[in-house]
Amino acid sequence: HTHSVSQMPMALSEVWDDDMLAKLGLNKDGTFKQETDEEKLTRLGPYCTHAVVFMFPPVGWQHINMGRELFETNDMFARHMRECEAAASSLLPQPLLEVLYPLKEEESMYSEVIHRMRFCLPALFAVEYSLYRLWQFEGCEPFAVIGHSLGEFVAAVAAGILTMPIAMRLVCERAFLMEDTVSRGSMISLKATEALAAAAIREVGEEEVSVAAVNSATSVVISGEWKALSKVIRALPSGTKNTRVKATHADHSPLMTAIAEQLETKARSLYGECAPSSPTCLFASTVTGDMATPELLCQPSYWADHATGCVLFTKALDSILAAGRERAAARESPFEAEFNLHFVEMGEGMLERCARDGFSSYYESETHTTAANVYAHSVLEKFPADASKTFEELASVHDERKQQVMDLVRAAKLQRFLLGVGQDRVDTSPAAVAKNRPAASATTSSGWFF
Repeated sequence: HTHSVSQMPMALSEVWDDDMLAKLGLNKDGTFKQETDEEKLTRLGPYCTHAVVFMFPPVGWQHINMGRELFETNDMFARHMRECEAAASSLLPQPLLEVLYPLKEEESMYSEVIHRMRFCLPALFAVEYSLYRLWQFEGCEPFAVIGHSLGEFVAAVAAGILTMPIAMRLVCERAFLMEDTVSRGSMISLKATEALAAAAIREVGEEEVSVAAVNSATSVVISGEWKALSKVIRALPSGTKNTRVKATHADHSPLMTAIAEQLETKARSLYGECAPSSPTCLFASTVTGDMATPELLCQPSYWADHATGCVLFTKALDSILAAGRERAAARESPFEAEFNLHFVEMGEGMLERCARDGFSSYYESETHTTAANVYAHSVLEKFPADASKTFEELASVHDERKQQVMDLVRAAKLQRFLLGVGQDRVDTSPAAVAKNRPAASATTSSGWFF
């Protein structure tokens, strides 16, 4: 859609109240106010202190009808879901959406099928990717991205490293190899420290079990062969809480070494078709726990290490928080009073809870006086019908965060509007938004701030 600049203020003045018009720099009649640079900075200052971190969750929250209400009511979400289905169509034994959104009489059957790796991984990828595209269209570009296990493939797309079709094909290949080769074992979530879990593994001398993920200071996942897992659990202190992860295979365990070489070969082949690009935002790698360099992400071996290694979610989260602290201390605008990082999970709350655990130690650090304010939200947990309205709905539920939440919503709308200021016509199509997007360095990205 296109609008002339003179038309846009009038349209906005019919929708927003006087307070909102003032924040946009508009008079009551819809014309722009005459402002000095200092006045404009003062007005826009509060909207230049919010940044979004997209979080993409792993296997474990899959079920039939994920995002179905959104699929049936939001054309854009549905379009991206169908694009994902098309990207996987030649690789799956049946259409992905038939499994994910089955007929009522077939739900019982597909509620089991969705947990098979060859459907589970592509389905989760499709939902998370489509949610991300919704938020991107709403004007939210990430300061950083972080993906847990499967979620790192979606994060690579969100950061501009991989294209969606290439990432989907790599995900499908990983799923097939796991289902056909890594047939033994499972994953167990423990309410324990990494050191405690590692000590139990060493005590029983099991080589087919490892710490698969460190989700917080007191939450880890162990993965491996079933009998070996049982020995490790018995070696833990009495009362240690353990829960089986909804995964049919021992991901991120020594058993995955059987497919590592094939994964690397497939990644190299796909990179030959479409070479990876440098990230357009900060990419917190859960393979290394640090901000990934373009050189690291361009290595096909990265995805082999990704499959066999431990998911260092806590360390990667700390890397983002450190970047937020650095950005907060920089105070790029003299009018900034604070810097806010909003961690938004493209899922139902799994990573949101892990992130909240990580925030506690962040605020207890020695440099807490220069820390960014951090918040966590999940898109589908409370409001599955309209992910793009999550912040607006949360504002009415959580009064104590209402102003912070509404600032972010208004900032996103403001950002889209300001893309066209100073131009004769404003094109708000996705292609035009991408064209006008400022370039970002992979290592020094300041993100897209509101």
